[in-house]
Amino acid sequence: MLTDRGRYNIFAGYDFHQYAEGLATAMKKEIYEASPDYVLNVEYDKYVEYLVNRFGLEPVTFASLDVSMEPGEALIPAEQFPPMSIVDRGHKYRKPVYKYYLPYAGDQQLLRAIPNPDSPIPSVIDIGDDSVSFTIVDFYGNPEHIKTEAHRIVEMIKEQSEHLNKNIDDFNGALWEKARYWLQQRKSELEKQQKVTTALGVPIRRKGNPPTTFSVPVVRKQIEVKPRAVLPDLEPEPLLDDSLYQEMLQVIHDTGKAFERLPSTYTGKDEETLRDHFILVLEPRFESSTTGETFNKSGKTDILIRYEKSNVFVGECKFWRGEKRHQETITQLLSYLTWRDSKAAIIYFMNTKEVVAPLRAIEETTSQHLSFVKSRGKRDESWFDYEFHLPDDTSRSVFVSVLCFHFPPIG
Repeated sequence: MLTDRGRYNIFAGYDFHQYAEGLATAMKKEIYEASPDYVLNVEYDKYVEYLVNRFGLEPVTFASLDVSMEPGEALIPAEQFPPMSIVDRGHKYRKPVYKYYLPYAGDQQLLRAIPNPDSPIPSVIDIGDDSVSFTIVDFYGNPEHIKTEAHRIVEMIKEQSEHLNKNIDDFNGALWEKARYWLQQRKSELEKQQKVTTALGVPIRRKGNPPTTFSVPVVRKQIEVKPRAVLPDLEPEPLLDDSLYQEMLQVIHDTGKAFERLPSTYTGKDEETLRDHFILVLEPRFESSTTGETFNKSGKTDILIRYEKSNVFVGECKFWRGEKRHQETITQLLSYLTWRDSKAAIIYFMNTKEVVAPLRAIEETTSQHLSFVKSRGKRDESWFDYEFHLPDDTSRSVFVSVLCFHFPPIG
């Protein structure tokens, strides 16, 4: 068995329970860093569900029936040969090798976790994006020996994954209780503070036009994505009402502006975490008539509204990385859309010290994109509206708003 010391063994990188405890601590930190208005007004069960979905873990599963194998040859050090082999130390010898691939689904990072109980796997297992692999050296020219060894390794991987998934199930179950406990504890603390503030009998100085995006409305607005036929004999196409599109953009804008005033909401957060904050605000306000989950997530940064199997709204969240990446982001966004009059948004988090140059770059370079049709004006200095066409069909328009929020580094 190959034992390349430069590779990590599967289920042997870090302790699962320490990792899980870190996630729980991060969840508690997010609750306590949220603004008091947010915690006091957000819908309790919805927020708990969001927290568990955000910090919970998905089990790792292996498709043992789909194992594949790749034959080859490799130079094997004499020190790795079985005892009693006639070889000279310090030399390498060419031997047949068979590399096995075992597909998996789940978080690649979790494959490094040490579960409890732990049954260490003595073989070297490489962790790829969609499969793990191990190599068996043919020292004996015996296919049955190779098959037996491969089966043994696969069974060890499955056994460890069962231990890990039991740990994951236990963690997810406990996460619900922790989320409820910490959220209720935080709300109780803030309610006590409110009582003390009220008892002081002094008028409270309010900020002008405080954002309302943190309160959860009692009634969610229906998103009607209705099919329409552009011409007779053509396939019906879905249409997202423009007034709803504009209202969603306004919610995104108001939320981002509120975040700008509260550095704790964005400091140290990655694109995916910031994306989830926007989904948390959008989800209670709009209810899709076509899907159970109005704002779906795709990849790391997308906010989606789907009609059947197609996207009618895509919001792409990105940190600003310059003009070239801006062009690439537009291309990526357009590739997700197929329908006429699709609606989209690019949400930029600008973690630069100053924001004037990036805003100027957007205004001056967006028109250079090959699918650009026209500018539709500005709502304010950091909100741009554009029209593009689909890359392969100039007759199909796409409305894209670019909303920028300044999240400068702190310290």
